[in-house]
Amino acid sequence: MHIALGFFLIAISVLLYAVNLGIIFSPYFVETKMVTIRYGESAGEVAHALFRDGLIRQRFEFLLYLKLTGKDKKIKPGSYSFREPISVPSIVKYITSDVAERTIRIQEGWTNFEIARYLEREGVISKDDFIKAASGTEGYLFPDTYRIFQSTSAETLAALFEKTFHQKIESLHVAIEPQNYSLHDIVIMASLIEKESSGDEDRSIISGILWKRFNNNRPLQVDATLSYLLGKKSQDLTVDDLNIDSPYNTYRYPGLPVGPIGNPGLEAIQAAIYPKDSPYWFYLHDKTGKAYYAKTFEEHIANKNKYLR
Repeated sequence: MHIALGFFLIAISVLLYAVNLGIIFSPYFVETKMVTIRYGESAGEVAHALFRDGLIRQRFEFLLYLKLTGKDKKIKPGSYSFREPISVPSIVKYITSDVAERTIRIQEGWTNFEIARYLEREGVISKDDFIKAASGTEGYLFPDTYRIFQSTSAETLAALFEKTFHQKIESLHVAIEPQNYSLHDIVIMASLIEKESSGDEDRSIISGILWKRFNNNRPLQVDATLSYLLGKKSQDLTVDDLNIDSPYNTYRYPGLPVGPIGNPGLEAIQAAIYPKDSPYWFYLHDKTGKAYYAKTFEEHIANKNKYLR
C-alpha cells in the first residue's frame, strides 16, 4: 500500500517536472492556431479542442495537470491565439488568466436579448447574466466594436455599452433640446428607423414619414414593433397579430411604442433628430431592400402589388 502510494507520488512528481520543462506534449507547428472556449465548456471539452488542434499531445496529462494545480474550474471562455509551440503550464496560465483580451462587435439594431445571445455564443458570459445586468437599458446599449478583457463581468459590459451610448450622443443634446421630443422619444424613434430602413437616405425619409404620422396622431404602423413583441419576422405577422392589445402595437395605438425595440446606431439616432421632409406618407421595401414611397394609400397599395408579389 505504502509502496504503491510512493510510486504514484513519484510518477506525479515526474509528470509535473516533465510538463514544466515542456518535455511532454509541446507539439511543433508553424501556422497560428486559434482555439475558442465557449461559456460553460468543461475541462474535458477544452482538452479535446486543444488535442484536436495539435496544441497538446495527450489529453489525460493535460487534464491531470489542470486538476493537480487546482485550475480545472478556472478556465476563462474566449478566443485564444497560439503563434508558436507552447508548454502545458503556459497554456493553462493563458486560458485561466484575467488579462487575456478579445474583440466583440455589437450590431446596430440588436435587442438586449440578441446581444446576450451573441455574448454567450462567443464564450464571453452567460446570456442570463447579461439580460439581468442590462435590465431596463433597451435602446441605450451602443452598437460598436469593443476590446474587452476575458474576465469582464456582465455588469461591467452593460455599463460599458451604456456609457459609450452617452458619450457618442453627447454632442447631439444641443439639437434635441429645442425639439418637442425627449431623449427617450428620440431613442424609441431611432430604434424604429434602425429596423425599418436600409441606408442613410432611407433613414432620413422614413424618419420624416414616421414623425409626420406621430405629429398628426396617426398610427405609425411599424411591423418591427410587433416583430419585437412576438418574436416573429415581419412577413410572418398575421391579421390577428395586427389587432393584438399591446402598447407595442403601432397599428392599433397611435404614438410611439412604450419603449425602444432595439439598440440603434448613431446614424439612426441622427436620422431621428434630423428627419427629411417629404410629401410621402407610406413606404415599403422590396426583397432587395430598395425603398418605394407613396403619397396616398392607393399609391401604396399599387406599390405593394407591383413590388411585393
